[in-house]
Amino acid sequence: MLHTRARPIGFIEPCQPTTGLKPPIGPGWLHEIKHDGYRLMALRTGERMRLLTRNGNDWSEFFPPVVEALKALEVRSCLIDGEVVVCDERGLAVFDLLRRGDRVKQSAHLYAFDLLELDGRDLIRVSIEERKHELAELLRRAPAGLQICEHVDRPGDVVFAHACKLGCEGIVSKRLGSRYRRGPGRCSDWIKVKNPAVHDLSRLSFANQAVLCYQRVRRNFFRPGHSERIQRVAFSNWRNAACHGGKAFIHCSHPMTKLYAQAKAGMVINLSRPT
Repeated sequence: MLHTRARPIGFIEPCQPTTGLKPPIGPGWLHEIKHDGYRLMALRTGERMRLLTRNGNDWSEFFPPVVEALKALEVRSCLIDGEVVVCDERGLAVFDLLRRGDRVKQSAHLYAFDLLELDGRDLIRVSIEERKHELAELLRRAPAGLQICEHVDRPGDVVFAHACKLGCEGIVSKRLGSRYRRGPGRCSDWIKVKNPAVHDLSRLSFANQAVLCYQRVRRNFFRPGHSERIQRVAFSNWRNAACHGGKAFIHCSHPMTKLYAQAKAGMVINLSRPT
């Protein structure tokens, strides 16, 4: 049986945008740059700071600057939705800089684009304009680990063209007046349009590494007569060597089909920690 970890108290599954081919160009929308990183929820409850993935896994230890910035806020509690990134010398978020090198990223920061709770106030049901205003006030004097993801109210096609020219991953357009819709379903009030010149080559390469590692573990450990304990160790080694919170396996449907079939036969797998 495949077990899932209980979600932390205060965690909200993040809103997932609908994918579009082109952005809306009429009035009634605001547009944000889509930065290439990991989606994280920054949760503060009293003196406890946590950075949670969309699945509720705690990645606080990997991004100290974001945790320190969250701790410096003059609030009792908050829940911030954003994207953690590492930027190059041009200030452009580069996914390869985030996933390669040291596990702990001292140069990372969180581009915050939404605020869902503040000092006990539930902001999910208020309009996006009000949430944005509250977020901007909250981060006005925040350290560099927390930065506001600015929005633009120009026509979507103009914003998208500039984002592509800068080499950004794309834009996310959000309907004015809309409430925050928690996952797991897609939200039609948020529309994501990706820059066609930016490919997921790094993610694909990462996924290929996961496939190769799976095949290697499969060849060395999954043989007739091997005990379930050995197989559990094999799965653990494969997890630690091949995945960043399970993100790569989105692109690895062939080995994952076998993995889940064997998991349902009685093996517990936890895809929760980066390498």
